Amino acid sequence: GSYEKVHGGYSKQLVRNLKEAKQHAMTLFEHDTPETLYHAFEHNQGKRYAIPGGFGSAIRQAMYHLLHQGKGAVWSVYGEGNRFLAGAFFAFSGNRVVLLFSAISEEGRETQAMAYLLNEFLVFAAGRWSYFDFEGSEAPGLARFYAGFGAECHPYLRYQRWALL
Repeated sequence: GSYEKVHGGYSKQLVRNLKEAKQHAMTLFEHDTPETLYHAFEHNQGKRYAIPGGFGSAIRQAMYHLLHQGKGAVWSVYGEGNRFLAGAFFAFSGNRVVLLFSAISEEGRETQAMAYLLNEFLVFAAGRWSYFDFEGSEAPGLARFYAGFGAECHPYLRYQRWALL
């Protein structure tokens, strides 16, 4: 759909956050590297959450594979002095974009850098893809943040076949 239609679904809080983001000097990069994004994740989110063993190599491998196929992109936002604020990896498939992986610094949180990044991506995505999948979250704060963009909760079942023999 159009960006205007998407923007119309934004919460008042998100609109305020986007106004706040405009008060800060931010530079958007549309072609960052998976290494940069994962390093930022490890440095920031790694302090709060236990990162499972093998996750780093698996997520980087997935990102590089999708980039090589032309089915992914790493977008990042930097502040003054080229300081990493926020970044996200988007995977494209058919008429859908999936927010597969993201990272944010403490300064990025304070400056609303992720709201800025996702809004800029949605401007780019409008008319290109029909669905934007936030990949959900068990974390209430993150789910609330995504809902600010008009995200709706649509749980889906996953079938997993177990080979017993």
